[in-house]
Amino acid sequence: MKSPRDEGAGRGLRLPDEAQLLKIRNQPGVIAVSAFFEGFPVQSVGEEDFEHVAALAEDFLRAGAKVASELGIGSVDQLILETGQNKCIIAPCGDLSLCVLTRSDAQLGLIRVLLRGIQKELGVSGGRDHSSS
Repeated sequence: MKSPRDEGAGRGLRLPDEAQLLKIRNQPGVIAVSAFFEGFPVQSVGEEDFEHVAALAEDFLRAGAKVASELGIGSVDQLILETGQNKCIIAPCGDLSLCVLTRSDAQLGLIRVLLRGIQKELGVSGGRDHSSS
């Protein structure tokens, strides 16, 4: 199966500035940051299996969007999954989404503020609808 990169899909996407991703990656406790499009990584920093992470993050984002819709609480701004060992934040950013993996001791406040800045820059409004399929 070919990825969007192989097919040339996603070529007009506005990607976050790599410096922005590195700023998040350099926060205490952050393991990796990835921008993904329809379940495929398009830009990543850190050490992780980004193909797998992007596919799972897309599924999680779609499920979160469906739950938000069913509850009538608005659209997803950010999803946070916390376990005893790690945390995962997924944030829609226009046509892309960002996924940040951290250790469990990471403080999420500044990371979430940095994500909101990227969301604003990339235009969350007008982003794709994650509630389908």
